[in-house]
Amino acid sequence: MRQPVAGRTPTSYAHNKNDLLLRLRRMEGQVRGLQQMVEDERYCLDVVQQVNALSAAAREVALSIIEAHLGVASPNGKNSTLSSRRHG
Repeated sequence: MRQPVAGRTPTSYAHNKNDLLLRLRRMEGQVRGLQQMVEDERYCLDVVQQVNALSAAAREVALSIIEAHLGVASPNGKNSTLSSRRHG
């Protein structure tokens, strides 16, 4: 595992790094699946549906990073402001 670069400010998402990496690895698997779907010439709407799922996953990663950067957390430990927009 790499160490932070000397003199660089620690990232605000460092506490959530393992979760972010797990999500990104899942997305990497989704991309491989999409590549296979195109190779197999699968029905276009099936491919588009998977692209939309990948886009949603990327948005979730981005929002998680932004939430950590902004420090958007409620006292119960849940990221409330942006999470409520996504889930409610």
